[in-house]
Amino acid sequence: MTNSASKLLHLLFIVLLITAAPVMAGENDTPASITLKLPEIKLTDTLEEEVKQFNLEEALAAVGMDEEAYYVVTQINQAIAGLQDLTADVEVVENRGERQEVVTLKLCASLAHKIVRMEFFQPSALKGQIYVADQKAMEVRMYMPVNNQIAVQRMEDLSGQAANALSITDLDLETLFDFSQYEVALVGAAEEGEVISYTLRLTGFEDQVQYVEVRSDTFVPHKVLVYEDEVLLGSLTFTNVVLDQDLSAETLVRLPAAKEVRL
Repeated sequence: MTNSASKLLHLLFIVLLITAAPVMAGENDTPASITLKLPEIKLTDTLEEEVKQFNLEEALAAVGMDEEAYYVVTQINQAIAGLQDLTADVEVVENRGERQEVVTLKLCASLAHKIVRMEFFQPSALKGQIYVADQKAMEVRMYMPVNNQIAVQRMEDLSGQAANALSITDLDLETLFDFSQYEVALVGAAEEGEVISYTLRLTGFEDQVQYVEVRSDTFVPHKVLVYEDEVLLGSLTFTNVVLDQDLSAETLVRLPAAKEVRL
């Protein structure tokens, strides 16, 4: 997704691109190696100083946002600030005309260890596959149950989009839902017992509108809907979210015993 307010949404839709090669090539084929090295980005001294002095609350106040939306966005940033790790069941839905593509997976991400782990359940072509992106080791390990192999690839050898997506481990989790560049409005608030469910409407994208759903008991966004010209393009849903479990690196990188193949 281009210009997405949620880098996590971008990551998980990019997962579709990362896994497209083994799906389209057939279950017995290993993914092809694509070599495209990303250029190093270096900030000028002036820009680096501006980044250090950036104030999120001032930025939020400067964009188009009513008082109620500002309250919800502030609560989201406070809830996510300082988050070290999370686990969640994820469903990614992409609508392609009459056809709907659904990917379900277990996501584990650790900022402390700079590791992202994804275990796939659906579709059948991906079922049982496990992807582990280790930023410190600068490699991605992909367990393929169909041939009981582990494909290992350096991050610099991934395609540009895939490498950018997996560099999520370089970010602070508080930046994953960054509303500071977009117009935000609170369009829904429903009480469910002592919990309030909020819906935010984000505009300012190229031809897109996003709706972000969040509950007052956690203030961690759990659903994102993406529309273009009033047509639903796709959605991202998080369930069974657990935060700050002190996940160990050993748990995150553990894969079934299998032969390793370097791509």
